[in-house]
Amino acid sequence: MRYSHRVWPWVAVMVAILAFPFLHGCEDGRRAPATLKLAKGEGNRIPVGQGEPAFRFGNDLELPTELKRDSRAFSFLPDKDFPFFHEDFIQNVSGKEAILNEVANQSRFTLKPDTAIQIHPNALTLIKGSARFEFKKVNGEYRIKVPFATLGIRGTTLQVTVNPDQSSRTDLLEGQISVEAGGTTLPLKAGERLEIDAKGVVGRPAPLPGLNPDTYHPPAH
Repeated sequence: MRYSHRVWPWVAVMVAILAFPFLHGCEDGRRAPATLKLAKGEGNRIPVGQGEPAFRFGNDLELPTELKRDSRAFSFLPDKDFPFFHEDFIQNVSGKEAILNEVANQSRFTLKPDTAIQIHPNALTLIKGSARFEFKKVNGEYRIKVPFATLGIRGTTLQVTVNPDQSSRTDLLEGQISVEAGGTTLPLKAGERLEIDAKGVVGRPAPLPGLNPDTYHPPAH
C-alpha cells in the first residue's frame, strides 16, 4: 500500500499529540502515581511531601478530597494507600466518611463529610467538622488541637467535633486524655464529654448523654 507524501506529516503530528500527556506526566519520577484522578485540571502533578508518609488513604472507594500541599491546592480522587505527609491540609468533601491510616502508630482516623484537618509530627489540628480517632499505640504523646484547647492522647478512642462557631465537643469512648485549655490541664475519662464554647469557656466533664457512668464499659476491640 502506498501513502502520499502529504499523509506522513499528519501521522507524525497525531503521534506527538497522543504521546504528549504521557511524557509530560512522567517528567518527574517523584510525582503522584499515574492512576491519580484529578477533578480540577492539575494533571497528575501533586508534589510529593517532605520526609516519609504520615498517613495513607484507607478507603477502597475513591472519594472527592481537597489537599493543600506546598502552598498549592488540589481537588482529586485519591487511590487507596495514597500518601499524606506532615503539614498537609486535608478536607473530606465527599458525602461519605474518609479513613486515614497512620503509618507510624497504626492508628485510624475517620473524617466525617466536610471535615478538615492539618497533620503535624505527633499532632493534628481539627480545623472544622467531626472525626473519630482510634489510637492503637502511641509513641510518647499524640496531640489533637481544637480551638482554645489541646488534647493529649496516649492510646484511646474519641470523637471530636469543631463547630462553625469554633465551639468544640470531645466524647471520650475509652482510655484517658488530658485537656489543656485556659491555662489549666484537666483529665477526661472514658464515658465523659467535654464542651468548650465559642468564647473558649471550658465546661465541666460530664457523662456522655444516655450513659450510666457506674455501668459503662469501653467498647471491645
